[in-house]
Amino acid sequence: MGLRKVYINFKGNERWSPSSSVLSPVLFLLYINDLPINIQGGRTILFANDTNIQIEATKANILNKKIKEVMQQLSNWFYSNKLVINTDKTTVISFHAWQNKSNLKPEIVFQDMDIRYKNERKF
Repeated sequence: MGLRKVYINFKGNERWSPSSSVLSPVLFLLYINDLPINIQGGRTILFANDTNIQIEATKANILNKKIKEVMQQLSNWFYSNKLVINTDKTTVISFHAWQNKSNLKPEIVFQDMDIRYKNERKF
């Protein structure tokens, strides 16, 4: 992979920082640190450059409502911060009690893109 650059525009002065520099992860964390306070209805977990959102409900209709609300909040936050989601790396996992044989997998759409389900996720 070639050298990637992160462009920074601060008060009209444009600079860049190589993505492999120490500065890039710090800038990324500073940039997204307000995401959890902007997402209501789900628990947001930030770890390095991964973001996880956990949404819980005991009934399918409540779960679907919460998912739609969180997806709208995420869409608003991404739009406000001029960011886009890499849909190739965005996945969903459905957890349920082992006694519950009906594994709900509601449709999850983010900005007109279907988010796919996976059986495992690596951090």
